[in-house]
Amino acid sequence: MTGDEIGDTIMLAIDNLIAANPAATRGQIFRAMGQGLLNSGFTSGFDWFWGETSVDASAARATIDFSLHRNISVLVSVVNTEFIFATAPLYTTHVQVRIVQCTTGGMNVIFPSGIKWAAGLSPGLIMAPDTISFVSFFYAAGVYYGMYGTDFS
Repeated sequence: MTGDEIGDTIMLAIDNLIAANPAATRGQIFRAMGQGLLNSGFTSGFDWFWGETSVDASAARATIDFSLHRNISVLVSVVNTEFIFATAPLYTTHVQVRIVQCTTGGMNVIFPSGIKWAAGLSPGLIMAPDTISFVSFFYAAGVYYGMYGTDFS
């Protein structure tokens, strides 16, 4: 099934849920839609929306495919780990990367060029051992707009 066919199927499901439940909240609709997708065998779509996957960064490179998952976790264990956004999301959406420093800390991350960062500043990640940083992106029309939070320890 192509991305457009999946999108059409999802939009039809949303329209049907709204018509059948006019008083339902958006949260109720999305939970019902997610369960409907899961029951219909769309586990990859369900995982993409709600799941998280881990990316191996042991070779100083973390290849991230946002078409498969929108929540990515990366354990950074190599100095100057380069993030490569291999495949963009299929639709305009928010995506997130959780960056976990290894037990020794001191590992830096290099983001792809072309990201438009809040205030024009790329993240200065806290590199202490075992700290966690979150980098969130809004993706639209081929552009990633990034913002971040650091030092969740």
